[in-house]
Amino acid sequence: MNREYSEIDIYNNSSVIYYRKNNIFIPFWITILFICLFLFIMISCFYKYTLVDIYYGKIINNDDSNYIMLEVDEEFILRKKRNYLNINNEDYKCQLVDSNDKYYILNDKKYFNISYECEIPEEINVNNNIVKVKIDKRKTTILNELIIKIRKELKKWQN
Repeated sequence: MNREYSEIDIYNNSSVIYYRKNNIFIPFWITILFICLFLFIMISCFYKYTLVDIYYGKIINNDDSNYIMLEVDEEFILRKKRNYLNINNEDYKCQLVDSNDKYYILNDKKYFNISYECEIPEEINVNNNIVKVKIDKRKTTILNELIIKIRKELKKWQN
């Protein structure tokens, strides 16, 4: 016999290649992984949400008006003045009355005492009542917040 035809070349034989069984789970899971990664990137780029600061304030009743005393951080003072406050998940129109220059420091942050005059409903209008106040910061995306966090951590490492 001729040597060329007697030995079967298993690497170039089309029937061996055709009937060989491959593991299909690895490409399947890699495809699922890429689809999930793509969806996460799309959601983190395009989904916008509002960042919220939560403060606890104390209601103070005077003769003719109601005040809410808040202890806020320095970032709140630097932002624009609010004409409404979200008190216990409801918005109320308020006006800034007093903003002191006195502050105290806690965990390397400055906190100021400010007071708002508000029209508060009767069910929470009790003197020295503690209320939860939510204040919107800004609209952002997950990707922007991730970039900000990474930059802050890199600045910590550089110092």
